[in-house]
Amino acid sequence: MVGRRAATFLLTVVALASVALAGCRGGSTERAGRPNGGPGVADAGPLPSPPSPDPVIVAEAVVPLVEVFDGPESTQASRRVPSPRPAGAPAVFLVLQRRSLMAEVLLPVEPSGSSGWIRLGDVKLSQHRWRIVVELAAYRLTVFQGPDVVRVETIGVGTAATPTPGGRWYTTELLRPPRADGPYGAYAFGLSGFTGTDEGPPGAFGQLGLHGTNDPSTLGRNVSLGCLRMTNEAISALATQLPLGVPVDVRR
Repeated sequence: MVGRRAATFLLTVVALASVALAGCRGGSTERAGRPNGGPGVADAGPLPSPPSPDPVIVAEAVVPLVEVFDGPESTQASRRVPSPRPAGAPAVFLVLQRRSLMAEVLLPVEPSGSSGWIRLGDVKLSQHRWRIVVELAAYRLTVFQGPDVVRVETIGVGTAATPTPGGRWYTTELLRPPRADGPYGAYAFGLSGFTGTDEGPPGAFGQLGLHGTNDPSTLGRNVSLGCLRMTNEAISALATQLPLGVPVDVRR
């Protein structure tokens, strides 16, 4: 289905939501790049150029184990990605290219940025035109739909000790944390990248996330263990708009 909403996969199993994004919580706040330490986007410079106008193609697993191959001609799988994911959402992949009955995809596994080839018969394809650009130095997140800017938000990012990794990730699942007034806010998107830290309870695995916050004063600052945080109003709006498989281009 084209443009399938991520809200279709919204989960209310609060324990899983807490565990999946435990690596996002941060302790001490670093004030960097803002003399007054507060959020704001007006002084962050020109907005980024619109990303590629080409449709984003998303592959959603329709089998319990998606076999991943090193190349389109490989006959032996190098790994397998289970579906659904631990929190209950189906495994999704960002399609890079297609060749015959195979597709090269970005994978939601470590190491961050991993790719491989999967069988098209193991997935169903959809497409959309949503993209997110994150500028870490500007503490800014811009949401595009095609060439159009839909939202511009000030965000909190990782500290110097636990920085948010740059790269191209994508949204893999949508979670509803146990409390909207808790540290993860009203909603949280899991991302395909990883923070590089094992802090948090067993099962966190350092997965990157994009989530709300109960403390807006942390926005525009280096505060997390690598995850991205925004206002509850903003993340709630995105939860109703974005499908899974939205590219998230994190720029230093």
